[in-house]
Amino acid sequence: MAECCVVLFGDFYCKTTFLDADLIFTILSGNRGFSGILDQTKMAAIKEKMGGKFENIAEMAKQAFTEISEHYDIRVEDEELIWRKVGGKIQLRLASIKLTPINFNDAQAEIINFLLGSGAKNKSKMAEIKHDLEKKTADLDKSVKINKELAVAQEESRESLLKQFVQILNTKKLRIRELESELNQIHKRVGPEAFEGSDKESDYDAATDDEEENDDFKDESNERKIGGGLKRKFENTFDDGEKCKSSEMNSSLEEGLFEDV
Repeated sequence: MAECCVVLFGDFYCKTTFLDADLIFTILSGNRGFSGILDQTKMAAIKEKMGGKFENIAEMAKQAFTEISEHYDIRVEDEELIWRKVGGKIQLRLASIKLTPINFNDAQAEIINFLLGSGAKNKSKMAEIKHDLEKKTADLDKSVKINKELAVAQEESRESLLKQFVQILNTKKLRIRELESELNQIHKRVGPEAFEGSDKESDYDAATDDEEENDDFKDESNERKIGGGLKRKFENTFDDGEKCKSSEMNSSLEEGLFEDV
């Protein structure tokens, strides 16, 4: 379907139909009607005339005849549609399109029917846009409500989790204090030596083994020394006893020899 638009350029209405690369015009100027066409042949001539300065003439034409722009000047002069390019104070004529007079009523009816049809389409489109906007507004309100509910639920959940965390933390702290107390009691009962590292225990065991061997050796030596000492003591005691007995016997003999007569 061809794209159409109606634009008021100064004192005349111009309906432009974009059919492929061609532009077809229906114009109402005062009490007269005109028709004209800007086809690809004329666009090629404009491009050649401008020395290739403008590459896409069709795009420029569509932009110029779709809306009022300060970059273009469009007017009807002596049954010609004049299209100029405006740059500051300089105006460059791009094309002079020959217009053909048509029945005013026919031109007017064509433009009015298009405007009425466009108005109806725009109204329908506006209704659809309004419906979509109302739907999106309702969805937005619903989303805002859900967001608020989620925020409240999140805060409640956060407070509940904090309470549970505090309870668990206090329980763990209490258990740690109990274990520390039990550990201190064990230290007091068995002494800190029981909790030394395994390396110290190994060194201690090795040293203990050496001491036990040395103790065994010392015990054997002591037994020998004690045995010899007891033997000598016993012999000395026996000798002393014998000496005592012999002395007593000698004394008794001597006393017998020297009795008074």
